[in-house]
Amino acid sequence: MKKICSKCFREFTEDDQSPGPAEVLGQLYLDMLENQDARGICPECREEHGILNLLGFDQ
Repeated sequence: MKKICSKCFREFTEDDQSPGPAEVLGQLYLDMLENQDARGICPECREEHGILNLLGFDQ
């Protein structure tokens, strides 16, 4: 089932592949936000959030 990313508006599907470390960090960060549904964000945007959070830019 295809979804539309709520951040970049690209179409994506949830892959069966295991996520990378940056994507996992992004998922954890997005899960902590109250107004953001992490399931509506594509893996690339989740990874971007994880990298920025790891570098300290998402504080």
